[in-house]
Amino acid sequence: IGIPRAALRGRDQVWVENGGVLRSRTVKVLRSARSELTVRGDFEDGDQLVLTRLDAPLDGMKVEAHNEE
Repeated sequence: IGIPRAALRGRDQVWVENGGVLRSRTVKVLRSARSELTVRGDFEDGDQLVLTRLDAPLDGMKVEAHNEE
């Protein structure tokens, strides 16, 4: 799938929100462009990619999603 480069944390991690809970997902970067990456990972139905930088994220912590479109 294609994701914004800004969503990648470290070399192979992204954060997702699913059902009000923050989860870390490991991804494999398949292709890299200036502003977008093509990645493969074990995403689940309902995962929403977190683009906001979080100060101290913890896997499993409760979060409230705010979609901006």
